[in-house]
Amino acid sequence: MAVDGTWNLVVNTPMGAQESTLVIASSGATLTGTQSAGSGEGKPIDEGTVDGDKLTGQVKLGMFGSAPFTGTRA
Repeated sequence: MAVDGTWNLVVNTPMGAQESTLVIASSGATLTGTQSAGSGEGKPIDEGTVDGDKLTGQVKLGMFGSAPFTGTRA
């Protein structure tokens, strides 16, 4: 299944759940995307798994390690 499109994410950070939007585009074997949140620029995604219209994975939090996220297709 293609992952292209807009996803609504919830990242479970040490400071609580943070909502953001992820826009993904693929071209051949290349996957690009941007994540944005109300508090500014989003964090890089380490890994993710798509299951239908659900997305799960890990987001890098810099010196705080990483945090799990869940998402649904917008």
